[in-house]
Amino acid sequence: SWLRIGASSIVSLLGPAEKYIWIAISPDFASDQLVLAGTNKGIYRSSNGGDDWTPLINDQIGPSDNVIQQIVFSPNFRNDRIVYVHVRGRGLYRVNLKLGSNGWEVASAPQNVGQWLLEHNIEFTEFHLSPGFAQDATLLGATRDTVYISKDGGLNWTEAGDPTP
Repeated sequence: SWLRIGASSIVSLLGPAEKYIWIAISPDFASDQLVLAGTNKGIYRSSNGGDDWTPLINDQIGPSDNVIQQIVFSPNFRNDRIVYVHVRGRGLYRVNLKLGSNGWEVASAPQNVGQWLLEHNIEFTEFHLSPGFAQDATLLGATRDTVYISKDGGLNWTEAGDPTP
């Protein structure tokens, strides 16, 4: 059965018209209890499994009118603290997080590894990191009709083709 958790805390922060767009759970959730929620007002974080929410403050990823379309944790998050964030119309960001005195925060300026994609009018409907990302730095992204691949953490992209015959 499903249990509703933390709904009142995130609604009170975001307002009643807020839409929940994406939820990402840390691969180290058993020990860090970290959940990130991408919204149409940036990213919100919970360090207690979703009971309480606070904004993850950064100019490139929010809060503001930044629509977060997807958040993906590195499979090696416990060691590398990397999260990828797709901000609609603004790019795909590589974000390094750190555990500060007030909880999880952005460690350094996010790197827009999706700049080339934006310049070529390519916006992913979805992207994923390889399970072996720590070794191969591979990301795959899909548009409505093409798959793209990066083998260097998102810095360079090539067309992998159309998977439909």
